[in-house]
Amino acid sequence: MTPIQLDPSVFAGNKRRPMNWVFLAVILGFLIIIAVASVFRSGSRESSFSVERREFKSAIQMRESDLRFGTKRTPAKETLSIPARLSAAPKEMLEAVRLRSVISAENGVAVPPSDLALLKKSSNRADRLVAQLYGKPKPSKDLAKSIAAELPDAPFELSVARAYAQRLAGDNNAYASFADRGTALRLGLVVIGFVLVLLGSLVAWCIVFGLRQAGALPVPASEPSFSLATADQYAGKAALILLGYLMLNLMLAELPNQVSRILLPISVVLMVPAVLWAPFLGGTVSLADLGVTGKNLGRNIGLGFFFLLLEIPVSMAAGMVGTLLFKFLPPQHPASEQLMASPTPFMLLTVLLSACVAAPFCEEIVFRGLFFPAMHRVTALVLSVAVTSFSFALLHPQGPALWAALASVGAFSCLAVRYTKSLVPSIVMHFGHNFLIVLLILVL
Repeated sequence: MTPIQLDPSVFAGNKRRPMNWVFLAVILGFLIIIAVASVFRSGSRESSFSVERREFKSAIQMRESDLRFGTKRTPAKETLSIPARLSAAPKEMLEAVRLRSVISAENGVAVPPSDLALLKKSSNRADRLVAQLYGKPKPSKDLAKSIAAELPDAPFELSVARAYAQRLAGDNNAYASFADRGTALRLGLVVIGFVLVLLGSLVAWCIVFGLRQAGALPVPASEPSFSLATADQYAGKAALILLGYLMLNLMLAELPNQVSRILLPISVVLMVPAVLWAPFLGGTVSLADLGVTGKNLGRNIGLGFFFLLLEIPVSMAAGMVGTLLFKFLPPQHPASEQLMASPTPFMLLTVLLSACVAAPFCEEIVFRGLFFPAMHRVTALVLSVAVTSFSFALLHPQGPALWAALASVGAFSCLAVRYTKSLVPSIVMHFGHNFLIVLLILVL
């Protein structure tokens, strides 16, 4: 007697769930809209001048270092430039007004009366003190001393204004804290490291082209062999993780900043495997199903750093082009700005947890472990790489100047998954990329 052959699709675990894709599109679209809106909204707020502040800080540190540790023994004659964005900023951007006022004063130029008037009307006590400090007539020694006592340390221009007030009060060493013997050394180390990384990237690309010429490149994975029902399941799991991330953000936002900065990355890392193992939207998914295993671990870690060397020059070039095209909206990231403003051990710990632990693990699982293979199962490879990579880029707060660079990171992650048939190299590459950025922020 011939056994009855049942269609696998009738089993509960193999049923198609096309609504999972709708769920994913809605959640992903909502998060992208929030991220993009916050980027353009920040362009009209006071938090958008971190690049100009960083340049001003570097110029002051170099000037004071030259005066105290270099060949110069008289005040520097170089004029500190006022970036065009600061000069053109509208009057409601008080941060820009304050920053260019301090730069003008450091150049020995009278602060424009219009800027002083805006600062005097500010609701911020520090702005009014800056207006009083740089106005006419100059404050007396006693008044300058009291102004210096009230001005805070941050942002950087206020610490410079405080040093200016201290010098007016008779402290000739008021600017000494800005001098840093290690400035030139750190800059030199950055240049050497940059050259070494680019040389490593050149070697890596030569290896790839050599293997291609010899016909010895590894064979990439073909179209995923799992069923369409599994693709639906993966889409649903990706949507659940993104929804969980959104909910955790909303819940932890009510806690003190220091607590939420620690709890959020830890909670997200714990939430991801919990969602994968939960029997929702198609059943459970293991980390091993997605390519996160200890098999060939050393080899896969090495391949992750190899793909990092391949990715770096491409993402750098894309970032340079994007920065040129979007000069009016330079790249920024809240975490990097906070780290630059307050490089405390706690801030460094939270940034490392978020950027080098939570982001590589969770984002690679969502975008390269779930979304990319699921989409590749239902559509063409190029479209799958493009959609998942640009979705990944748009969710980041750096803005349009770095969208192409971030998308290139996502594309190389997709290539790493295809050629190694594992998610470990992708996670390692992502970790290395973010770690280098954090290290660069700390060094500079």
